[in-house]
Amino acid sequence: MSSSSTSERVLRAIHRLQTAERQRALDAVVSDGRCSPAMAAWGLDAALSVFDRDAVASLARVHEGARVAVALAESVPTAPLRSIVLPLLQGAQRVRVRAPRAQRAVGSLWSALLVDEGLACQWDDEEDGDRWLERVSKTGADTVVAFGSDARIERLRAAVSGARLQGYGHGAGAAWIDSAAIDDVVEQIAWDFCAYDGVGCLSPEVLWVSGDHDAALRVAERLASAMARWATSHPRGARGREELVFERGWRASTAAASEWFSRGEWGSVALLSEDAASVVRAMGARNVILRLAGEDNTNALDWFRAHARALTSVATDDATRPVIERLGDDRSLGFCGRIVAPGDMQRPPLDGEADPRSALVS
Repeated sequence: MSSSSTSERVLRAIHRLQTAERQRALDAVVSDGRCSPAMAAWGLDAALSVFDRDAVASLARVHEGARVAVALAESVPTAPLRSIVLPLLQGAQRVRVRAPRAQRAVGSLWSALLVDEGLACQWDDEEDGDRWLERVSKTGADTVVAFGSDARIERLRAAVSGARLQGYGHGAGAAWIDSAAIDDVVEQIAWDFCAYDGVGCLSPEVLWVSGDHDAALRVAERLASAMARWATSHPRGARGREELVFERGWRASTAAASEWFSRGEWGSVALLSEDAASVVRAMGARNVILRLAGEDNTNALDWFRAHARALTSVATDDATRPVIERLGDDRSLGFCGRIVAPGDMQRPPLDGEADPRSALVS
């Protein structure tokens, strides 16, 4: 099939998601992501907005004529829209897809629409993803595109035989702003923590703040207020009983380790002391960890250097962007994440996978 024919068929399927099939798509996003209807609408619109005609036409044909198997991992509920269709737009002859339970509604709907438009997309609804990958790599896949934890990708390197593995492991986002940041910057950073309820490899795990302690405390207070405002228009999705119990425990222990802590239905914000930072892990679900960059930004710089290879997206303001750009210039760190404006962490362009880091290829 010619590239122009494939592009037209994909764009027709996208148009259907935006019009006749929109409600079914929204219901699928809510089901898979357990997010609120308002968040589902934002997520669907954000995910589809990058599929304009010029962006689709400019994609490199890196899978020309290949039979591609795509193994999705638990992520944001709209992730299958990009991951399933990219190999087709990049020249794949056929795509077979397997998703975890958390993405089956969106993935199966999207695959069916692509088939309706005459594209070779096969949806395999199987329980064990690793066994599925082993089988398809031996019986009809030239390339396997897999997402998941670092450990899973390493495991698949040995298990996948007879096919090229393109694996994407654990990733995370981060944000860094100056304590003198204007209100709009704080508002948009709050949105980055709210988008998709903190799910996915582009969501920030921590907010670093440059400046003294009192100024950082004011940022924490402003951030909590901004997140409460976002929750009125885009509330958090439903949480299961076990998740709520875990969240209560996390909040209690984090509050005890914090210099300042605020919580509510909208989420929580914790300003950690550096002594406590090593024992508190990010939770997501709109529970924010805020840390002081330290004198000469030493604390933040040490953290970014240590985590450089895992970072997919970093939100900065005008004051902190040059510092992150200099980290990117140090090739020994392996940092190749996107540097974006606050509010744009969950809106990657259509120029490859949402995760910009180099894939593990074998």
